Amino acid sequence: MANPQIENGFTKIANELYDAIVRWHFSSYEYRVLIFLIRKTYGWGKKEDWISLSQFVAGTNIRENHICRTIKLLVDQKIIVKAGSRSKPLYGVQKDFDLWVKLPKGVRSHHAKLPKGGVQKGVIQDVKGGNSRCKRGEIQKKLITKETFTKENGASAVEKKERILSPSEQIMDIFYQTVNPGLNWGNKTNRSAAEWIIKKFPNDALRMAEAACSIQGKPYAPTVTTPYQLKEKLGELKIYFEREKNKLNQFKGKNYDE
Repeated sequence: MANPQIENGFTKIANELYDAIVRWHFSSYEYRVLIFLIRKTYGWGKKEDWISLSQFVAGTNIRENHICRTIKLLVDQKIIVKAGSRSKPLYGVQKDFDLWVKLPKGVRSHHAKLPKGGVQKGVIQDVKGGNSRCKRGEIQKKLITKETFTKENGASAVEKKERILSPSEQIMDIFYQTVNPGLNWGNKTNRSAAEWIIKKFPNDALRMAEAACSIQGKPYAPTVTTPYQLKEKLGELKIYFEREKNKLNQFKGKNYDE
């Protein structure tokens, strides 16, 4: 039976900052990472602290590749401040919440460009700083959690089993982890679409899914939050990425010294 007492330690946080956090629209991962950071800093009477990636993983039960992306999103929003070095990152909370910046809805990773013939390799890049083990496309396994009930006392028990995901399940996992946490893994339409994408684009399927998820919420980007939508909107995605590629080329070609 849990019996938390403030005598065993507590986290002191200003009410204004607490209220700002409650009002802010965080993703599930962002909120968990931020709360863990507050626990590791304010919980020990510190404004900032050296925190390794493994500590974030242990404290939040989020896989390290998603920790990397989430930290970058929080830094981009200026909600947390990161300093230090690649091997020894220093983190703190930006308590001046007036400096926080809202990102477009649905943004979960780096912006990506789709050239002719498929998705550009490396659309999900390594996060600079934090931990060198965080790599692009590191979606190999999924922690399956199953809750069962004992007949004796009706208590629940959690069983955890790690297994290798099939290619189509990896497609599902990309959408689940980035833009659609409510995705139904048992939906036959989405599973069939994921299998079709893998069969049609065996070398680019995962990068295509990652690229589609990375643009959600951006202006004029097609809505793609499921494997079925990815299959149905491949043409729209190609047009979108080609247009963005052309914009980038035009920007690079300008002479701002004139």
